[in-house]
Amino acid sequence: MKILSIAYIIVNIILFCSLCEKIYIFISMGKIIIRSKKKEYSKLNIMWGTFVILIIIHLLTHSVKGYSLLFFIAAIQFFILQIIYGLGIIEIKEKGILIMDKYLYHYKWKEIKNYQLIDSNNLVFEKFNSYDSSIDKIQVELDKKPIEELISFLEGIIPQNKFS
Repeated sequence: MKILSIAYIIVNIILFCSLCEKIYIFISMGKIIIRSKKKEYSKLNIMWGTFVILIIIHLLTHSVKGYSLLFFIAAIQFFILQIIYGLGIIEIKEKGILIMDKYLYHYKWKEIKNYQLIDSNNLVFEKFNSYDSSIDKIQVELDKKPIEELISFLEGIIPQNKFS
């Protein structure tokens, strides 16, 4: 039984640290300049949200102690992480690009090599991948918002060159 409680505590610590890291990334990337078009919520995201609500209701209505409490806390943290990963949006922020699509990716402006406006609401960024020395392209489909403000913001940060 001690091994089980130690395992639950370790899992809770790992999940808590992961959740704190994601929250730190959200905060440290600065204010949102523009957000991409939102994809429709997946059935999986709705399921994760339902699980969180059901677990919280169960915790509030029943007396839960010991291992069960540790399990429920770990489950809530896991489900919240899954909801964050499944948001399916891209945000252009003051300090970089934040992508939430199955995983959470963030790129600081110094990692972005170039950008190009393809049409009135599609923007492509080039990012140098130091792992395999390749160029990754990140496409952002924008809502119909003032794109001129975004372009003037980007011109101050990234030099616009021709794509390679």
